[in-house]
Amino acid sequence: MYNLHIAHQNCLVECQTPGQEAVAMTLETELQLFGTPDSFFYKRLQDLAKKRERMVESLKSIGAVPIVPDGGYVMLVNWAPLG
Repeated sequence: MYNLHIAHQNCLVECQTPGQEAVAMTLETELQLFGTPDSFFYKRLQDLAKKRERMVESLKSIGAVPIVPDGGYVMLVNWAPLG
């Protein structure tokens, strides 16, 4: 049982060589695309902006007043107009 415990611990805590290689290759590819429309981060930013706008419109449609952040992902909402 003790050996299984050690093996389990090391599987969860350490990043094995194939995993490290995969992360390194992904980062190298992303660095070449960074700042272009093909970049993961550019696409993610666009996706999140669409979702934020959909949330803003939904809140406004029920009479709430969303306070849209310039950065970050936390949106505050003034519910007072709803009574």
